[in-house]
Amino acid sequence: MIDSRKTIKNTSAVCIASLAGELGKLDLAFEYVDRAYAERGSLMIFIHIHGPMCSPAIAADPRFKSVLARMKLNI
Repeated sequence: MIDSRKTIKNTSAVCIASLAGELGKLDLAFEYVDRAYAERGSLMIFIHIHGPMCSPAIAADPRFKSVLARMKLNI
């Protein structure tokens, strides 16, 4: 999936982040969360809703709250 981002433009950085988080690769996960934020990934608007359900490992990390604060979603 990571390699496909080089050739396929619509490979979601959010999906890569979610998969990396579930594999326990949290640094890689947050690298792709940051990329999704910078790219204004369309799935980022749901991160505060689906993040805890789809990737509890990411949601439990303190960096997740930082991302929500940057997006003004720290509700």
